[in-house]
Amino acid sequence: MLSYLASQFHKPNGFGGRCATLAMNVINRAQYHCVMTLIPPQGHILDIGFGNGKMLKRLLQKGYRNLYGTEISESCLSIVERKLLWATQKGYVHLQRGTAEQLPYDASCMDCIYSINTIYFWNTLHEGLQEIARVLKPQGTLVLACYDKKWMGRLPLAAHGFQLYELEEICTALKRNGFMCVRVAVVKENKAYCIYAKRL
Repeated sequence: MLSYLASQFHKPNGFGGRCATLAMNVINRAQYHCVMTLIPPQGHILDIGFGNGKMLKRLLQKGYRNLYGTEISESCLSIVERKLLWATQKGYVHLQRGTAEQLPYDASCMDCIYSINTIYFWNTLHEGLQEIARVLKPQGTLVLACYDKKWMGRLPLAAHGFQLYELEEICTALKRNGFMCVRVAVVKENKAYCIYAKRL
């Protein structure tokens, strides 16, 4: 049962996936707010792992008009395509299937990339960050939201397919892959963070 539930946070599918993404909307609310404050006011912005599209919808409501999203889950992709049909028809949002390690975009085409609680499911931090660095423009912004390793490690689900990292590990990996870690916004002490980095 735990293995099934954990898989729905990685790759949501069907009814279980819809429940998981709704749960994430509630659990990650404070992180969503923090990420919103770190995203630049304009430019081409990519959401890696958009789930049920909650953040994309918020950005549209704020007036953003050059939004992109990749999602590993075909189920989520299909749902969000229907939800945001009006925005895709106007060219405000562009949705595709993809992963952090294989982004379907040209080099140096994005001004900002953000991802909320997906790093646990990347093949490795190096692979994901290397690909993100390829797609980001020089001096582009990267925002990563994540939970503290110790806090997350107490959850039974985390033992089923989650790769957890210390904050220092993530910052070190950023530096090794061409980023400068500008600041770490503490969403909740010893629990949740948003890392703001710039591509060099």
